[in-house]
Amino acid sequence: LADDTETLLFEAEEKATEYLPSGVDASQIDSAYTPIVQSGDNVDLTPSAESDDSILSYDAMLLRLGTRYKSYCANIARTYFVNPKHYHERTYKVMLDVYQACRNIMKAGQ
Repeated sequence: LADDTETLLFEAEEKATEYLPSGVDASQIDSAYTPIVQSGDNVDLTPSAESDDSILSYDAMLLRLGTRYKSYCANIARTYFVNPKHYHERTYKVMLDVYQACRNIMKAGQ
Protein backbone atom coordinates (compact mmCIF):
# COMPACT_ATOMS: atom_id res chain seq x y z
CA LEU A 1 0.00 0.00 0.00
CA ALA A 2 2.86 2.41 0.81
CA ASP A 3 4.51 1.79 -2.58
CA ASP A 4 1.20 2.27 -4.41
CA THR A 5 0.65 5.53 -2.50
CA GLU A 6 4.09 6.77 -3.48
CA THR A 7 3.44 5.93 -7.15
CA LEU A 8 0.17 7.86 -7.08
CA LEU A 9 1.87 10.83 -5.44
CA PHE A 10 4.52 10.98 -8.15
CA GLU A 11 1.86 10.79 -10.86
CA ALA A 12 -0.10 13.61 -9.19
CA GLU A 13 3.08 15.66 -8.78
CA GLU A 14 3.58 15.78 -12.54
CA LYS A 15 0.05 17.12 -13.03
CA ALA A 16 0.18 19.55 -10.09
CA THR A 17 3.07 21.71 -11.30
CA GLU A 18 0.65 24.08 -13.02
CA TYR A 19 -0.80 24.94 -9.58
CA LEU A 20 2.51 25.91 -7.97
CA PRO A 21 3.05 29.57 -7.04
CA SER A 22 5.37 31.50 -9.33
CA GLY A 23 8.99 31.16 -8.35
CA VAL A 24 8.66 27.61 -7.04
CA ASP A 25 11.07 25.29 -8.83
CA ALA A 26 9.15 22.05 -9.39
CA SER A 27 12.39 20.16 -9.99
CA GLN A 28 13.30 20.80 -6.33
CA ILE A 29 10.19 19.01 -4.98
CA ASP A 30 10.70 15.42 -3.90
CA SER A 31 9.37 12.83 -1.50
CA ALA A 32 11.25 12.86 1.81
CA TYR A 33 10.58 9.16 2.39
CA THR A 34 8.34 6.33 1.24
CA PRO A 35 4.86 6.85 2.73
CA ILE A 36 4.32 4.97 5.98
CA VAL A 37 1.09 3.03 6.40
CA GLN A 38 0.56 1.17 9.68
CA SER A 39 -2.34 -0.14 11.70
CA GLY A 40 -3.33 -2.10 14.76
CA ASP A 41 -1.37 -2.36 17.97
CA ASN A 42 2.11 -2.40 16.39
CA VAL A 43 2.28 1.19 15.13
CA ASP A 44 5.82 2.59 15.27
CA LEU A 45 5.85 6.33 15.98
CA THR A 46 9.62 6.77 15.70
CA PRO A 47 11.02 8.93 12.86
CA SER A 48 12.77 5.87 11.43
CA ALA A 49 9.53 3.85 11.12
CA GLU A 50 8.82 1.99 7.91
CA SER A 51 5.84 0.22 6.44
CA ASP A 52 6.05 -3.52 6.38
CA ASP A 53 4.09 -6.32 4.76
CA SER A 54 1.79 -6.80 7.75
CA ILE A 55 -1.86 -7.18 6.92
CA LEU A 56 -3.68 -3.98 7.83
CA SER A 57 -6.14 -4.19 10.67
CA TYR A 58 -9.17 -2.04 10.10
CA ASP A 59 -9.49 -0.39 13.48
CA ALA A 60 -7.03 2.49 13.56
CA MET A 61 -4.77 3.25 10.63
CA LEU A 62 -1.86 5.70 10.58
CA LEU A 63 -0.64 7.29 7.35
CA ARG A 64 2.47 9.50 7.20
CA LEU A 65 3.80 11.38 4.19
CA GLY A 66 6.89 13.53 3.84
CA THR A 67 7.97 15.95 1.17
CA ARG A 68 11.10 17.96 0.55
CA TYR A 69 11.58 21.30 -1.19
CA LYS A 70 15.24 22.15 -1.62
CA SER A 71 16.58 21.48 1.92
CA TYR A 72 13.28 21.90 3.77
CA CYS A 73 11.37 18.78 4.79
CA ALA A 74 7.75 18.68 5.93
CA ASN A 75 5.67 15.81 7.27
CA ILE A 76 2.00 15.17 7.70
CA ALA A 77 0.38 12.32 9.57
CA ARG A 78 -3.24 11.32 9.83
CA THR A 79 -4.97 8.68 11.88
CA TYR A 80 -8.10 7.12 10.47
CA PHE A 81 -10.53 5.21 12.66
CA VAL A 82 -12.45 2.65 10.63
CA ASN A 83 -13.77 0.26 13.26
CA PRO A 84 -11.95 1.44 16.40
CA LYS A 85 -11.48 -0.61 19.51
CA HIS A 86 -12.98 0.77 22.71
CA TYR A 87 -9.63 2.03 24.04
CA HIS A 88 -9.02 3.91 20.77
CA GLU A 89 -12.33 5.71 21.16
CA ARG A 90 -11.65 6.46 24.84
CA THR A 91 -8.15 7.80 24.15
CA TYR A 92 -9.38 9.90 21.24
CA LYS A 93 -12.11 11.44 23.41
CA VAL A 94 -9.58 12.34 26.13
CA MET A 95 -7.27 13.97 23.57
CA LEU A 96 -10.17 15.82 21.95
CA ASP A 97 -11.26 17.13 25.38
CA VAL A 98 -7.71 18.35 26.09
CA TYR A 99 -7.57 20.03 22.67
CA GLN A 100 -10.92 21.78 23.26
CA ALA A 101 -9.87 22.91 26.76
CA CYS A 102 -6.65 24.40 25.35
CA ARG A 103 -8.54 26.21 22.61
CA ASN A 104 -10.97 27.63 25.16
CA ILE A 105 -8.23 29.21 27.28
CA MET A 106 -5.93 30.45 24.52
CA LYS A 107 -6.17 34.14 23.71
CA ALA A 108 -4.58 35.92 20.77
CA GLY A 109 -1.43 37.80 21.78
CA GLN A 110 -0.90 35.93 25.06
